[in-house]
Amino acid sequence: MSLTKTFLLSFSTGLFLCFFSQQKQLVYPCLASFCVFVYYADRIKILPKTVVGLLLLIGSALFSVTGILSVYSLIHLALAALAAFFYTRQDKFSMREVPHLKAYYIALVWSLVGLGAKPLSFPFAYLIHALSLFVFFFILAVASDVKDREADPKRLKTFPQVYPWNILRASFVALMAVDCIAVCFWAPSLTGGMTFAGLFISVKCLRHTKPPTSVDLDLALLCFAVGMGIQNNSAPFVLTFLSLPH
Repeated sequence: MSLTKTFLLSFSTGLFLCFFSQQKQLVYPCLASFCVFVYYADRIKILPKTVVGLLLLIGSALFSVTGILSVYSLIHLALAALAAFFYTRQDKFSMREVPHLKAYYIALVWSLVGLGAKPLSFPFAYLIHALSLFVFFFILAVASDVKDREADPKRLKTFPQVYPWNILRASFVALMAVDCIAVCFWAPSLTGGMTFAGLFISVKCLRHTKPPTSVDLDLALLCFAVGMGIQNNSAPFVLTFLSLPH
């Protein structure tokens, strides 16, 4: 991934977490955005990623002790970091080597990061938010695997390796439709974000009628943030950002 795309993905992550949480606390979105940047910025090799991750966790723990970061958020960020560690291992214990698991695992890690931004008091609310985020990030993970279809070992049996493009894109649109309907009924605070992200994903899928070499749906994070921002009366801020040259 290029450095420009890494910056954009990191910024989109922070903006997504800010509007998803609907809180003014920026520590967690900033930490998560930096983690995303470090993970994907392969060109920056100041320190090994494991060392950086450990330092970030220590810093997060200190934030938690001082009350700047909640224990709830710290636990979710730590679980996401632990899952990412087992995914990036370069040995037989790497979760990346398990067939069929790649997209599910990536969706789980991103869902943990998202859930850590929004403390929820009711188990049902937590479950609904968890499922809606998992479906959303699962779509992004499968789409990301399209460009790795040839590079990934055949033994991994990723979704783009197993299923033709027409089935995948129809599944993306259908899953986003179900996700939008579900949040309308049980998590209305996410309606704007999921609708904007769903429209973006649907348009991208409809444009690619032939099997593409890659499908970049990462901007769905930014679309989600825009939808959430508008829904929560933050439209001036969102529109100001969108008016800037990219």
